[in-house]
This record gives sequence, structure tokens and C-alpha cells, in this order.
Amino acid sequence: ENGRRFANPKFKSSYTLPNDEPEFARLDRQHEQFCFMFGGELGRAPLIKEEVKTVVDIGTGTGIWATDFAKKYPDAKVVGIDISPVEVTEKTPANCSFQLADFTAPSTWAAYPPASLSYIHGRMIAVGVRSWTALARQCYDALAPGGWVEIQELSFPLRCDDGSAPPDGPMLQWSANMMAGGAAFGVDMTGSRYFPDILVSTGFEEVTLKPYQWPNNPYSSDPVLRAIGESQQHNFRNGLEGFSVGLFTKALGWSLEKTMGFLGEVREVIGDTREHVYMPMLVMYGRKPLAK
Repeated sequence: ENGRRFANPKFKSSYTLPNDEPEFARLDRQHEQFCFMFGGELGRAPLIKEEVKTVVDIGTGTGIWATDFAKKYPDAKVVGIDISPVEVTEKTPANCSFQLADFTAPSTWAAYPPASLSYIHGRMIAVGVRSWTALARQCYDALAPGGWVEIQELSFPLRCDDGSAPPDGPMLQWSANMMAGGAAFGVDMTGSRYFPDILVSTGFEEVTLKPYQWPNNPYSSDPVLRAIGESQQHNFRNGLEGFSVGLFTKALGWSLEKTMGFLGEVREVIGDTREHVYMPMLVMYGRKPLAK
């Protein structure tokens, strides 16, 4: 479709990004970007290695996070869930497997005994989440007492704190169009920001929010942000079409010609260091209370 490959429509998911080789390569590079942001770690929840037994990675993508986690925690059983199949290779650890399923579907969670999981991880899954409240409840029910859920997610809209990017310019208009497209598909692209409060109301303890910034390009004088911006510039450029075409054509009713023309304008300003635009990136985690 439009020259790209997508997940099987039988899942009826709101996830509109492609699942072809260019997207797989982008996801793997994005994984490296997250690891750099975390100082080489795979997440921020304060896991105790000896207590991590059964792990689920929702929206696993290429499976790179699940694979790396399984290598780091060889005594844990790690399952990656996605609506696209993940290839198992000779590099896949024996303690890592993959499940072809929609992580928002109750039937998917029925495969796991209640209160059995040590850790649930999800990253960049917002386009596939219609209800963060339902997701929090599914995680709570599946986690064992003391288990952790961690979500790493961008939070629309894109931000420009110093006015260097015009509100009616291509970049911030792209952000607005993405939110409008998501809303038309029943997805609140700003919804991740409410997840910490939802975790608290669901019953989680030690709920933590760690905000980060992903600059669009290396405009920052801060060396860490500059390095992230250098990486994000390529991530954004390589993913722009995949992020946008499905939402713009199906949700907003744009023609492919209009969509591609607008994306060309966006692509031109991604690397403009005069525009200080960044993606707010939220890392959120909480712990299911220990049994009393």
C-alpha cells in the first residue's frame, strides 16, 4: 500500500506505521538512541535482577529490545508481542520468544496467568493505544506483586520553547496534523502524559515520570542533547513517511500527492538548526504493591 508493507489488517489495530525493511532498520537505530539516552541501559525501572523471572515486551517491533533484555537477564523468560511477525534467528537467545498478537486485546493477556509477570515493557506504542486506562489495568492484573510496568513514549505536540519555529511552519503543523489524524482514529496522541496519574489511580506504587527531550537536529549546545539530536535527525527523516502517510490519507482524507508534498516541506526543515524543535519523551514506570 503506497509502496510500503503493513501489518495484517485482521488485528484491526490503530497502529498505522509500516512493517517493512526500511522501518525495521529505523526501529533498530531508534533502539540505539534510547540506549544512549539511558547511558547504555535498557530502561529506567529499578529492577532487581534476581527477581526478574517473566518479562513481556508489548509492541516489540523488530524484537531488538526483547533480545537484548534476554541476553542481559539469561534466567528470565522474555516474550515480545507484536501484530507483525518477528524473525527468530540464531542470534535470538533461547530464553526469548515472540507472540503474534495485539497487546491491547484481552485475549492476548489471557495467555498469561494473572499476577504472573515480573516486568512489562513498552516503547513508542501510543499509535496502537486507544485506552491508556485499559492498558494500565491489563498490566496491573498480569503483574505479580512487586512487578514493574515501564512505558517509554513520546508525548505530542512537538515543542519549541523559544519561538524559533513558526506555529504555522511545516514542523509544528506536522505535529498538529498527527494529533488530528490520531484523534480521527480514536487515538489521543497526547495521552501518554496522563499515564503516570492513571498508574496511580489503578493502584500502582512508586510511580515515576522521567521527562527527556529529543531535539529534531543537533542545535543544542548540550553535548548529550546534541548527540541525541544528531541521531534523531536521521530517525525523523527516515521515519517521516511511515509515521505520516497512513494517518494523513486514511484519517485526514488527504490525497497521497498532497501528503507527499507536505512531507517534502517538513523534511526540508528537520535539519534546520535555526528551529529549536524537540519531541518530549516520557519514561514512566510503577510497581504493583507487594502482597500484604
